[in-house]
Amino acid sequence: MRLTWRSASVRQLIRFLPTLPARRSIVTGVKSYTALHLHGRRDIFETILRKISGMLTAAKSVGLWSADYTRVTGQALVTARVVQHQPQFAWREYVYTGSGFRSVISWAVAVLRLWAAVARGQITTLYLVCSRSHWGFLRDVPALLASMVGARVVVHAHGSDIVDLLASRPYSPLARALYRRCEIIVPSAHLLEPLRKIIKIPLHLCENYCMSVGTSVSHKPTAVGEPQALMVLWNSNIMGSKGFFLLAEAVHRMSEEGHAVRLVSIGRPIGDDTLSEQGARDQLAALESESWFEYLGQLAPDSANAMILGADVVSLPSRYRSECQPLAIIQAMCAGRAIVVSDIPALRETLGEYPARFVSVGSTGAIGAILDALRDLLREKLSDPVAFGTRRQAPALAAVKRFAVSRFDHEMATILGGRS
Repeated sequence: MRLTWRSASVRQLIRFLPTLPARRSIVTGVKSYTALHLHGRRDIFETILRKISGMLTAAKSVGLWSADYTRVTGQALVTARVVQHQPQFAWREYVYTGSGFRSVISWAVAVLRLWAAVARGQITTLYLVCSRSHWGFLRDVPALLASMVGARVVVHAHGSDIVDLLASRPYSPLARALYRRCEIIVPSAHLLEPLRKIIKIPLHLCENYCMSVGTSVSHKPTAVGEPQALMVLWNSNIMGSKGFFLLAEAVHRMSEEGHAVRLVSIGRPIGDDTLSEQGARDQLAALESESWFEYLGQLAPDSANAMILGADVVSLPSRYRSECQPLAIIQAMCAGRAIVVSDIPALRETLGEYPARFVSVGSTGAIGAILDALRDLLREKLSDPVAFGTRRQAPALAAVKRFAVSRFDHEMATILGGRS
């Protein structure tokens, strides 16, 4: 029996192998396939094994340059998804971890390993999850330099401040020079035109994804035992610039007015340019005695999904300069929740046609604007609870399709599998 790459047996086997449990050997996979489908014939087993061995030898080698992606942040979750669900690539990871002096050592080791691989020709494509901060850019310089010696460098920019990095900082000319031989992936279309005006390089749009919560958009669970209350969920890390404390103050005022309202928060405090991590922790601790507030910390994905489905409103009145396409809002859209967000281009692009309340947070009236939106939503819920729970069903189903994880995986495979 003569086998070629077009033979049905080989094509079926290639579809069969990814269904095996993780870390199962190729030999075991081929044996399983021949036993199930080809009656265990040894000659076919050996021929297919040679074909698969050749396929693996020719597999595209993709390097990953990234900060630690085991943390619970949107960028880390997306990075983990890319690495774990693109098995057709031979991944080599160059990840720096830790903090302080330990992170410097980890970064230096990653640089040495990366450049040793580049020198030996082991990297055909480098997938660079970029940092847009001042120090983050400096950390990325050694990886960006790989493009100067012929490696294909594909930069995944998860923040809107990629435009600032390339256009408005003192070192932007250096950044543009380093990026000139690279390609950039962005999750939001609002970044494409500004980037095209700054630098003439290949740009790819790959929107983020949503998992799990979209399967339950056909019904609307409400806060158990509180049908007359408005349950507001904060589903993001707690940062000053993200607007968490603006939202908390708006809920506080609404509660003082006598309205039945609760704010439930998940996520962890993180420092930023507006508030240190310790400052965020201190302000969060002061809220925990309030009857209208509940802090649950970081939750496992299934538990977080349950909280989204049990909420009336998800809010993100963000002033975060890097805000781009937050997974928290994508999850809320796919679950059919009411949404209150800041009126900024990134969130306008993310919401698209989905009905949401956009509030201005760039002025002293930010808290009042959030409060007005929450009052309106409570009135809407009390006037017709059934309609409140179902009127976003069609937009939610559209969001589930738009942010399908299969679409994300396919688009990333296409981008990373480009020219060698």
